[in-house]
Amino acid sequence: MDSRPRSVAGAPAAPAGSLPDPDAGSRRIVRLCFAAALLAVAIFVARSYVVALAWAAVIAVAAWPLYRRFAPRVLGKSRTLPALLFTILAALVLAFPVVLALVEIGREAQAILQWAGEAQRTACRSPSG
Repeated sequence: MDSRPRSVAGAPAAPAGSLPDPDAGSRRIVRLCFAAALLAVAIFVARSYVVALAWAAVIAVAAWPLYRRFAPRVLGKSRTLPALLFTILAALVLAFPVVLALVEIGREAQAILQWAGEAQRTACRSPSG
């Protein structure tokens, strides 16, 4: 009779010092751990983009009804042309106030620099001499 130890299924047991074959349950646990680690790394990398992504989602949800009205009015049966034109139009609408603000900041910065130059030329002398 064979004196080697046998596993439960009747197959020969693994040699001493070797690891047993992982079963489906342990493989699933390892996969879930790797997926969780990958998700954690992705969130860590994307954390600086979360605010921008949230605003993009808000703008997309708010603009969807306008796009639904806009798309049929564009000539042709293409799905790309209305999307392209609406994206350009939305970018212009959103960028216009930013450009105006930057122009005003530039004007004010120029006025502040002129004021600072005048203050240096006409400043009082220090008490020490």
